[in-house]
Amino acid sequence: MSRLLAEPAPLDVAAPGGVPRLVRMGRREHAVRRIFARWRVDADWWRTRVDREYWKVDLGEASVCEIYQDRLGQGWWLSRVYD
Repeated sequence: MSRLLAEPAPLDVAAPGGVPRLVRMGRREHAVRRIFARWRVDADWWRTRVDREYWKVDLGEASVCEIYQDRLGQGWWLSRVYD
């Protein structure tokens, strides 16, 4: 099962070379233990453009999460949490 957040939550992500390695949620830091998937969404260029790079990552005790980087300069976001 997974839970899609109604509104994505902002994250602070350390991503050397563009690959997420450390995710800060509030006051807690979680090392990325494993990357399960990576994909890119580049759509709606004729309206409000969306350009995001999604990552499905294992954060250990924080569980598996889906995060994305808004490639239009809007930072990193948490969008889904898996049980």
